[in-house]
Amino acid sequence: MSSKRYNPYQINILEQTQNGFVFYFKTAHEIEYIASFKKADYYFTEDCHQRFNVYDFTLINQQDLQKTKDFRIKDTIHKMIDYFMKENGHAIVYICDGLDDKAEARHRLFQWWYASFATDEYQAHFRKIEFEGYDNYVGILSLKEDMGFESYVNWLEIVG
Repeated sequence: MSSKRYNPYQINILEQTQNGFVFYFKTAHEIEYIASFKKADYYFTEDCHQRFNVYDFTLINQQDLQKTKDFRIKDTIHKMIDYFMKENGHAIVYICDGLDDKAEARHRLFQWWYASFATDEYQAHFRKIEFEGYDNYVGILSLKEDMGFESYVNWLEIVG
């Protein structure tokens, strides 16, 4: 795995509200991405009192174009997540949905990305959730000082 750092793409904030943030960037190959962070309290049981501090992370390739190997995308995602977590103090949860049989590949890609920037500042939990006919992969990321991390892990409730 290369530890070489690339420059992230320019990131634009399209929306910033109490319930979430939406970012946009365009690659050198003219592929447009939307990244959103939306409140994710619905993924947790009511016993998780810190659930309002967790946001769902979604990354969408706007044109659904064939992906090219572009390391700047990884650096751009890192920059967005780092900004979001440090500026707002929020944890993130991501779900790799398995209905299209691509969940495991997305999960491996996210873990590769996380391993490339993981430092002592972050903590993570990854889990595979099996449903009848398909699997989902879930990850929770937060800053080390987030006192609610164990609660997020313990009270996560994903239903199919």
